[in-house]
Amino acid sequence: MRAFNLSLAAMIFAAFDLNAEIRFERVPDGGIQPQLILDENGRQHLLYFKGDAMGGDVFYATRGRDEKEFSPPIKINEQANSVIVAGTMRGPQMALGRDGRAHVVWMGGNGADKVKVGDEMVTPLLYARMNDGRDGFEPERNMLTRAAGLDGGQTVAADQKRNVYVIWHGAPPGVEGEENRALYVARSRNDGKTFAPEEKAILGGKLGACACCGLRAEVDEGGVLHVLFRSAEAGVNRNQLWLTSRDGKTFSRVIESEWKIATCPASSSSLAFTGDAALGAWETEHGIIGMIRREGAAPLTLRPEVSGKSKHPRVAINRRGEIILTWVEGAGWGEKGTLACQQFNAKGEQMGAPVRRLELPAWSFGAPYATAAGDFVVLH
Repeated sequence: MRAFNLSLAAMIFAAFDLNAEIRFERVPDGGIQPQLILDENGRQHLLYFKGDAMGGDVFYATRGRDEKEFSPPIKINEQANSVIVAGTMRGPQMALGRDGRAHVVWMGGNGADKVKVGDEMVTPLLYARMNDGRDGFEPERNMLTRAAGLDGGQTVAADQKRNVYVIWHGAPPGVEGEENRALYVARSRNDGKTFAPEEKAILGGKLGACACCGLRAEVDEGGVLHVLFRSAEAGVNRNQLWLTSRDGKTFSRVIESEWKIATCPASSSSLAFTGDAALGAWETEHGIIGMIRREGAAPLTLRPEVSGKSKHPRVAINRRGEIILTWVEGAGWGEKGTLACQQFNAKGEQMGAPVRRLELPAWSFGAPYATAAGDFVVLH
């Protein structure tokens, strides 16, 4: 009977094309760059940043399904002021692995000790995981052993089978040029306890990497690793690639969104999954687009009504298949922007006009998520 009621409710909402309610909530403690993940029990896991953009600190907090306040924050980085977020696409990222263990990566900021790769001292790529007692984080570890040259940041993904993937784009020391950069993957098979040295991802062809564009990775319910990555072939083909892999080594291109531009757009992107739907959002020459992928069906494109310079999209989907896409308008280097959002139905059609109502701090963006009731909350 419960399944019937849920199905009936979904049909009623679809028939009347009702928009989900959108609520806005400030990140605790004045933090910026929020990332929120819900675990299978509905518990919220929140990551956010505080401090100077060239070297600050990253924090973690949780909140239960029926709780109004987040738990007291836990500072993740052991080296003070070791996290950089300047440029926005360089900020820390989090994934949840087996039993809800949090895994966090970040590019070293002013307070981070340099590390030696080859014969060079370079900016580290730092990783920390929640400890076994779930009351703090283990000391951070540098992940770079062969490929350095961090610029556009890094990403992390994890699954329920003990796999953790730390991914970045870079090059061996002494190798210059975007066309010679590549995607690298360091994989753990024991919940992040140890990692094998990074390996260059096999993408099919020499694509390069847009140096200061960010990455986003997630593992879907079927165990497939998804990565959003911007190439830099021939210096002008800065195409957004949606890649998938079952082994963390060999990747297939499932979507390629073209953009011919001679300079790096300093872009970022977003992924979300629910049921049979995979959603991605990224920046294009004309602003922001989203993409819905379903097995055996042609991709659907989400086209929000952007205004001016629009960047840093984030996407979420609710139990009715409705989607919210958020982005930032008007932000520049160290300058505030405006948070904008728009809803879409499961067919990718707009549900109402965009909402523009909140000024964001410099270097920040929104973090949307769907509630159990099907409404949306945007942390900012």
